[in-house]
Amino acid sequence: MWVILFFFGAALGSFLNVIAVRYDPDSFLLSRRVVGGRSHCPFCRRHLRWFELIPVVSFLIQRGRCRTCGHGLSIQYLVVEVLTGAIFVVVPLYLRTHFFLLFSTFSPALFAIQAALWIAVFVALLLLALVDIRLMLIPDEINVFLGAAGLIALFAAPPIHSVTQGSFLRSYWERSSPRRSSARSSRSRGGNGWGLAT
Repeated sequence: MWVILFFFGAALGSFLNVIAVRYDPDSFLLSRRVVGGRSHCPFCRRHLRWFELIPVVSFLIQRGRCRTCGHGLSIQYLVVEVLTGAIFVVVPLYLRTHFFLLFSTFSPALFAIQAALWIAVFVALLLLALVDIRLMLIPDEINVFLGAAGLIALFAAPPIHSVTQGSFLRSYWERSSPRRSSARSSRSRGGNGWGLAT
């Protein structure tokens, strides 16, 4: 399952590369001008065939070069595909650990929703970084999406918010209140509260 998730994410990473390279600040982020049209070599302009578009694999087999003109392609294509594939694997693995710690019964629906939400957030941040590196600007569409995702996690779906206790890595409250953090740590050692018995 994890291999399938990785390659699905890598395929999405290939799409992110297309958006990042074609994006024009004067057009909508997902406009037909940006996402439409077949993929082609940026140097000889030849349209790529299906076996040249397999995420990660095609880049490695072709040694990062165009099959027609032999020109070297940017390593960004491979790096973004690998990173996006990793997001699709690491995020569910991380959240699954927290899910079992905080909930006595496993809810596939709730787990799928929170995993999809955090994957979407990290993918959006990756796309934001790619566009920012190329154009030194942040598309408004990504800002709006991240804001909406935050509101969904905070208000519309409290259980999703409670799984990560504020942020993806740890609680905002823990970071801002050392006393609260030490109290929670004490409960953990005693086998009460949020912690596990030792």
